[in-house]
Parts: sequence; structure tokens; C-alpha cells
Amino acid sequence: DLKVNKKFIEKIKNKKAYDELHLAARWLEYCARVYEGENISGEEIQQIEDILMEFEDLLFEEFDLGFEKFQKEQEIPFPVRLFDYIEEHVIGQPELKLLALAIHRFVNLGMRENSVTLLKGPTGCGKNYVMQMLEECTFMPKNVVFMQWDISKNTPEGFTGRSSADIIKKYKQRCIAKKQNPLTCKGIIYLNEADKIFMPNTDSNGENSNAFVQQQLLTMIEGAEVIEGVDTKNLMFVFGGAFGSVDKLEEERKQKSNIGFGRGEAKVSELARKTTLREDIISLGAERELIGRISTIVTMRKLDKEDIKKILMHPEKGVIKKKQEEFKKSGLEVIFSDEVIDQIAEECLRENLGARSGQNIVNEITDKYQMEMFREGYDTLIVHEGMIVSEEPPRYERRS
Repeated sequence: DLKVNKKFIEKIKNKKAYDELHLAARWLEYCARVYEGENISGEEIQQIEDILMEFEDLLFEEFDLGFEKFQKEQEIPFPVRLFDYIEEHVIGQPELKLLALAIHRFVNLGMRENSVTLLKGPTGCGKNYVMQMLEECTFMPKNVVFMQWDISKNTPEGFTGRSSADIIKKYKQRCIAKKQNPLTCKGIIYLNEADKIFMPNTDSNGENSNAFVQQQLLTMIEGAEVIEGVDTKNLMFVFGGAFGSVDKLEEERKQKSNIGFGRGEAKVSELARKTTLREDIISLGAERELIGRISTIVTMRKLDKEDIKKILMHPEKGVIKKKQEEFKKSGLEVIFSDEVIDQIAEECLRENLGARSGQNIVNEITDKYQMEMFREGYDTLIVHEGMIVSEEPPRYERRS
């Protein structure tokens, strides 16, 4: 496997001298040529045998480790593997295990009626991000197509704006782009900003237009029709929204329960809490029949400072890592002190946008100094706490 061989070479780079690395590079070239079906000379065969003798222990050790890992991954149940993947990318949201289970029921068990899910959580907690990560998941079955849609811009059929039919049209386009049959493949459609359509929206005729939008959605969720060449029984729907008005209702109940001497917040079971949440959403303007179709509610919590720091410092997707990679592409380096990471996390909390504002804050801190680095020939930008606390200038370094 050419990719595995490249990994071996990376290991070899750290352990062998230049002449041995040269042989390893020739070995990699040999593998590539064999893969392409080219003829190999006797001299080249001798060279590859020398290389195999030189690196035999290392190569077989790496192969065994890789194959062992592959075997273990195949033995892990799909919902566990999926939730592990989610936790690796989305910090501090343990209830997302319910989403992993709902997807498992839909994708692997064909239990569509138990798959409709609601993601409730404040801005910046990771609702959109988790759906993005699921779309990028490499072990998700190939016939599963993901799509995101801002449902707040939908209007009733016949009115100016977008309708439920437009959702299906876009989904069909996604299927075709991914070379999947829209009639038979499985679709997971994330309807973002759903809290907006669960609130009343009175039109010029005095009617609640959002009620009509919900009725149109209900038709798709029931899965009883083929729309635009798409069989709706093959679709799973995930609603997402902040539902700030619901949080206000819950806070009012807490305040009332604390009124009076000796009173305190009563413990509420998870089942009772989810039932109350459904009733709250209905009381704000959601259609009872539609909410009744939601089998899984995932409550995502507001991120705290430590959560945001972990997100900022994520080794693959973190804002800090991305900024360092950006500088590296220009031959530059940027270093952030631990105190700076702490300050950025606090600023994210103040802006009340979760980790989403981290990218903007990091850009504001670093971007205005890049031009000076290019102009003055500096190689390294050191971002320190004083730049944020008291607007001190940064520190620069030149390579010797």
C-alpha cells in the first residue's frame, strides 16, 4: 500500500542516515512503479532486496501495528466508533451519543421512525460543526448523503421564498454530485435555525406563516411521498437551533421554585425534562404533531473556558494550529504563550459566541503584524499576554 509505505519512510527519516534514506526513497519509487505495472530491472530488484534487509524489522513492526489497529476498528460497534469520532472533534458534548445512536438506527437498522432528532444548544456549542464533521466521516457508508439547510428562510408554498420542495431539489443535487441514486440512497438532512420556524410569524393576512412551513415539513418527515424523484422514506431529519426562548421559560420556572423560605430547585428526571422541553416548544408556536415526530432530543451545553481552550488547541482542527500552518506556508512562524490562549478563551466567553469567535480574535491579534514581518524580514512572531491586556507591541525574532 503506497500510503503505508510513505508512513514507513517518515519513520525512517527520523532513524536513518541520508544514504539509507536515499535507498528508502528508491524502494518507495519501486513500489509505485510496480503498482503502475512497469517492468523492473534485475539491478533494481537487487536494490529493493537490500532495502528490505536494511529495514526489515522496522517495516514489519509498522505493518503489524497498522493491521492490528485496522482489526480493532472493525470490531468496534458502529455507534461506539461514531461517538468516539464525534468526541474527538466536538469538545464537551456528551449528549451527542444520542445523535450517534439515532444515526445508527437510521443507517444500519433502517429504523427511520426513531431517527428524527433535535439538537438544542446555545450559539457556538458545536451544532453545525458536528454535522460538518459527520459529513467528513470516512467510515460512514458511502450511500449516506449529508446536507445542511437554513430552514428559517422557508416560506409557505406559493409565497416568495424557499419551500420544502427546494430542500428536496438541493438534496437531489447533492446525491448526483456524490454519484448516488436520489431514489435509493440514504439522506441525513440538517435543518439549521429550526427554532425560528417554531415561533409564530404573522403575515399580512393575520395568519401564522410558520405553521404552514411546519405542515410542509411534516409531509416530508412522514416519508410517505416521492418528491422530485426522491423517496422521502429514505431521509433522516435533524433539527438544530438555540431555542433561547425555551431557556427563558425554564429560567422563570426555576425562579418561581426558589421563592419562599427553605425552597430550592427540585430535582427533575431526564424524561420529565425532555417532556417539559417539548411542551415549551409547542407553547411557543410549534405544531404538536411535528414535535411528536421528534424521537431524540440532544441538549448541548454552553462551553466553558476549558472547553474553548481545548478547541483552540485541537491538534488537527484548532484555530491555533490553522494559524500556525498559515504562517508556515509563507515561511513564517507564530508562537502563542499559554497566557494568550487563556486570554483568547476568556474573550470568547465574553462575546458569548462559544469557540466560533476564536478565529476572529486570533486573526485580529496576528494579521496586522504579518506585513511588518514581510517588510522587515522577521521570521517569528511571538504573541504574548501584554499584547491583549495592555496593547503592548509583539516580539519578533530573526533566524540566525
